[in-house]
Amino acid sequence: MEKVLDELKIPETWSQKIKPIHDDWKIPLIDMSKDPYYACNSYADSGHISLDCYRPFIRFILLHYYLDPK
Repeated sequence: MEKVLDELKIPETWSQKIKPIHDDWKIPLIDMSKDPYYACNSYADSGHISLDCYRPFIRFILLHYYLDPK
């Protein structure tokens, strides 16, 4: 699914609109598709992760909570 979205340049279009908002508010934007601490390619549909991804997702959130500078 990530490959299909990248080929259609959907994340790029979304990122161009969202990144400036995050930058203005000084909120980090983490691209989970490129993050070494998260890997899961199961989807319920194009916008929702499957049940298989919840454990890796929670691990990812907790790791970033403790690893990212506050």
